[in-house]
Amino acid sequence: MFGKNKKKLDPRVRFQNRGFQKQLDSQRNYKRTKKTLPQTDWGVFLSKIGLGSWPARLGSLALFLFIIYIVFIPNLFFIKNVTINGLDESKTADVKTVAESFLKKSLPWPQKNILLLSKNKLTKYLLENNQSVLKVDKITKDFPNTLVINITPRLDTFTIIAQSGVYAAANDGLIKKQLAPEYTASTTLPNGLILIKLTTSETLFAGKHAFPAETANFLLTINNQVPNIVKSPLEHFELADQPNTDLTVFTQSGLKLLFDLKSDPQVVAERLQLLLSQFSDADLKSLDYVDMRFDSRGYICKKGAACVKNTILPVNNATDTTDSIIN
Repeated sequence: MFGKNKKKLDPRVRFQNRGFQKQLDSQRNYKRTKKTLPQTDWGVFLSKIGLGSWPARLGSLALFLFIIYIVFIPNLFFIKNVTINGLDESKTADVKTVAESFLKKSLPWPQKNILLLSKNKLTKYLLENNQSVLKVDKITKDFPNTLVINITPRLDTFTIIAQSGVYAAANDGLIKKQLAPEYTASTTLPNGLILIKLTTSETLFAGKHAFPAETANFLLTINNQVPNIVKSPLEHFELADQPNTDLTVFTQSGLKLLFDLKSDPQVVAERLQLLLSQFSDADLKSLDYVDMRFDSRGYICKKGAACVKNTILPVNNATDTTDSIIN
């Protein structure tokens, strides 16, 4: 029955079986079907790249047409919405117009296709074609068809008084426009802008940098932090002609501060705070200037002292406060 083992066939008998002999002979005489090679150069080429058969050719053609459709034919991935963040309404419209003009470029790669859009090229295009854009912080592709651009705006920040006239400059030092051909006591200066006096004789004009962006950042840091340290609003800044890197800050209380533009503004502001924290309000009023142009040192000069008479403000004639500001 089912539990009993069947008697195994003797191998010698199996080899004598006629069916087995036919199968063995068939395997011995098997010959691989010879592949027909293409007779033309074009056929040889297609065969080498895997397109020797019609199904392969039709599949590749369908894939090619699909890629053409995705890349060049308006579809789901073509940008329909551009969102600009960081600017006011009027400037947003201008920047959006510039961005859309870039997206109209179709060759060699259609930039309006969100899959092919080059963020770096769009950033460069915006910076070159719109002065309202100081920095492109981030470009986000919001699939399937929305582009979000975050902008740091270029704002009127400085009033520049130079020998060639009075100018309004942006927060990176770029001159936006000329306010007056020359400066006189009756010249009306805009409110809310940081006043900078330049000693340079170089002619300035709109579209030119009055000073580098690094200098602008230095001025902004000092303007934001120093008033609280010296307990007085700032009156104006004075920049020497390059390559001189001296900066003089005039406060409304009469105290003058000297800085070196090559230093770190955040570090020098912290050193100034450490130095002046040792003085009372009455002591601060007795100071003529504070010189912070030296690493890890600060020098003060009191009103009426010999150091006041020296325009170069030499260290030897100033009061050394080294011990109070060395970490």
